[in-house]
Amino acid sequence: MSILLESFENHNLFAIYPHIFRCDTLGCVVFGQYHTKKCKGVPFEYLSFLSWWFGDRATPVLIPNTEVKPVSTDGSRKARVGHRQLRELKTKYFAKYGGVFCFSGIIEFMSWSSKNRSIYLGGLILILVIVFALPVYNIFNKEPTCFDGKQNSNERGVDCGGGCEKICGFTVAEPLILWTRSFEVRDGVYNSVAMIENPNLSAGAQDVFYTFTLLDDKGVLVYERKGKTDIPAQTRFPIFEGTIVTRERAPDKTFFEFTSKVEWLTQENISSNLRINKRGIINTDSSPRVDVELENRGFVSIKDVELFAIIYDMADNAMASSKTLVENISPDSMEKVTFTWPNPFKSPIGRVEILPKFGTRN
Repeated sequence: MSILLESFENHNLFAIYPHIFRCDTLGCVVFGQYHTKKCKGVPFEYLSFLSWWFGDRATPVLIPNTEVKPVSTDGSRKARVGHRQLRELKTKYFAKYGGVFCFSGIIEFMSWSSKNRSIYLGGLILILVIVFALPVYNIFNKEPTCFDGKQNSNERGVDCGGGCEKICGFTVAEPLILWTRSFEVRDGVYNSVAMIENPNLSAGAQDVFYTFTLLDDKGVLVYERKGKTDIPAQTRFPIFEGTIVTRERAPDKTFFEFTSKVEWLTQENISSNLRINKRGIINTDSSPRVDVELENRGFVSIKDVELFAIIYDMADNAMASSKTLVENISPDSMEKVTFTWPNPFKSPIGRVEILPKFGTRN
């Protein structure tokens, strides 16, 4: 039998008033048969055990009087005293402990030291919950970011789309390889060019790896050159590899491929701020030369502009190329650029194309 119930029986309260000892007015049942009843769905023996845990012994405080009289209906003085005590227990005790929850009555029965221990233990449990529960909560409830490896917030994919700089691959088109050529600059030295088109309006990429492969007329490898490039948004641009030395072996075919996954980023197309003025080609019979003027019409500097010159024959096939780097073009200013070749071209010139390639980090 539980300690709390033993305390009640030691005071003869269950023997005298077994019908009135209920926990509170919020739904606790009468437990004259205390070993089978529950308070708010919790066995009373369990509550009494908790009371024993918090204090030495849960001892109820009786109504002050000389003694507790049994109730009878004979109208005698003993009967009237018993009725009065019954009324006092109902009105004072249960008004005091009802309306909170069942365990409140048990706490009230504790001694002053037991109550303090209960408060300290409750405070310790609360501190432990705060110390251990909050870090666990923060681990499993982190603020969504564009680098957490999960699709959350308004992202359209894992760490892409929505408010992220990275663009989901399924929303953009892959870059197109329009053509690939190798041009002889002098005996045993070649330039290789791949013409690329990015059709995406506001999507560019950085540090995309590629490979040029040069084969002879028998399909045997002559030379392989690897590199990396940025892909500007919505533009057509060449990827250029110069000074490829093959010595006596002449390349017959040139292949180009991207060898790494393209990670697309949101990017603005700034090419509209740059105007290219070319003066035509001169010295075609000796050392061909093309002079170009670049004009920055924007309000910010344009940095690290790669500028390419492509020479086409009368059938509009590319037959020569050259590349230079312009490190900075200040706002509302002009820069002069010159392209040269050491030997005359083998075919008549059809046209000259000047193409800029802007760094994606501008």
